[in-house]
Amino acid sequence: MKRLAKKEVKNKQATEQRMTESMSQKINMREIRLGITIHGEKVILGMTECNTENYQVCREFLNNLIERGLSSEEPLLVVIDGGKGLKKAVDVVFGQRAFVQRCQWHKRENVASYLSKDDQAEWRRRLQSAYEKPGYDAARKQLLSLRKDLAGINISAANSLDEGFEETLTHENNH
Repeated sequence: MKRLAKKEVKNKQATEQRMTESMSQKINMREIRLGITIHGEKVILGMTECNTENYQVCREFLNNLIERGLSSEEPLLVVIDGGKGLKKAVDVVFGQRAFVQRCQWHKRENVASYLSKDDQAEWRRRLQSAYEKPGYDAARKQLLSLRKDLAGINISAANSLDEGFEETLTHENNH
């Protein structure tokens, strides 16, 4: 067995400590949920400390909002980042009263992440332009055209756009 010099032992211990700190940060996540009023004001709805954003954690959080006075009888527009646990919790807790809108910013970033750094800014701009089209039909048509272009450049980016595609247009379709 190789004997480690004192300096090597200290470096190894420091590396292990950083790894432990990094792991504990990931294990103890804090999820802060924001709401946006009809006037565009952001409101902190609450915080959840968890090790993953799973269905159980999200369902408990949503039920807590109802217990604190959120009306579960009125229709809601719920904007999510695409997490499956949150989507399932919204479906179970609010059912048909919730219109789920995928966050367009997250969608743009997910699609762009598959592209080269040189192409990312251009594609963010193009996707944003499509989402800003007036009305569902115009936005959908532009996004489908972009999807065709993306497929010729990077099929993973095109597949990313496909995933949850209609939900990125929920607000436009129900406006």
